[in-house]
Amino acid sequence: MLNKKIILDTETTGLSANNGDKIVEIACIELLNDKDFGASFHYYINPERHIPIESTNIHGITNDKVADSKKFVEIYEELIEFIGDSQIIAHNAEFDRGFINAEFRHINKAEIPKSKFIDTLTMAREKFPREKVSLDHLCNKFNISLESRKDYHGALIDIVLLGEVYLNLIKGQSNIFDDNKLEKNNLEEKIEQIVYENTNFIKREVLIQANEELKHKDFINSKIKNATWFK
Repeated sequence: MLNKKIILDTETTGLSANNGDKIVEIACIELLNDKDFGASFHYYINPERHIPIESTNIHGITNDKVADSKKFVEIYEELIEFIGDSQIIAHNAEFDRGFINAEFRHINKAEIPKSKFIDTLTMAREKFPREKVSLDHLCNKFNISLESRKDYHGALIDIVLLGEVYLNLIKGQSNIFDDNKLEKNNLEEKIEQIVYENTNFIKREVLIQANEELKHKDFINSKIKNATWFK
């Protein structure tokens, strides 16, 4: 019998949904039988309000980047369908749940109950009392590479890292991709495969110079296998 959970992360304009901060990025990925990644869901979202530079410095999302993105109401149905009846794994789940439910209230939709969430922050605090249990600290503790997170805290990357952390918290071993312990130096390759093969990116036309296109192609070829950009 298939056991499906949803790993979820959001990026926002600020820290308080109650004070009007909004979601600017949401990413989810299926965790199947506490072992394998499945399909993923990802959108940048137009928050319909200004993104402060302090927040952009954390997640790298600018006002221009999301100016033409969908609004939350436009991705609601797809999000609900993707989550279905599955439990949701999140780190500091009350933060993400608070923002999602604020968006739901804004469009007059039923909120997601607390009982639907599995909070890895709570799990880590119980397992490692008096230790630091941020996502970064847990990745370091479990020898999970943070190379993909060195510049910004993006939801798309964080759901993959959180999947690794969750498996370590419940089993004490890193086996999300296969039955053997995942080699630390292979994690970046696995992240690229999952993120780029399973994500439906919005395709936009961008006018660039020929030399810029060649530089971009060389960069993509060096970083990403089977890049969506070439398809």
